[in-house]
Amino acid sequence: MLRSVVIFIASLFGTSAIAYGDTAPTAPGTIVVNIKLSDDAFGASGETFDLYPLEDALEEAMADTASLDGHEIGGGYFACRFHTDNVEDALQKAGKVLATLEFRPQSYVAITYSDGETKRINLPLAGH
Repeated sequence: MLRSVVIFIASLFGTSAIAYGDTAPTAPGTIVVNIKLSDDAFGASGETFDLYPLEDALEEAMADTASLDGHEIGGGYFACRFHTDNVEDALQKAGKVLATLEFRPQSYVAITYSDGETKRINLPLAGH
């Protein structure tokens, strides 16, 4: 599962990940992109509406590897949930979208693999 972290981080910084050849293993799971809002409830008025284009961009970027299961708003986060048969591939595609944006501290991606293993990847601020 370290491979998924390497690929995601590499895609955030625009570098190539370690080559694994044509036999790269696939791992099904769930990816939840958690964007921190301006408060610990539902964000400022209209704030979440500004995040729908991000949800659309992520859905489009991962269209052939992940399916959008919807979003949740509350507890200070806007969370987009995706199901995928190939977490690594989906993370690489999501990373290309996420790397173009700036996020509040405490924004992160949560990954749950089908075997129950979980990972958390904090989203760095763009330019850092």
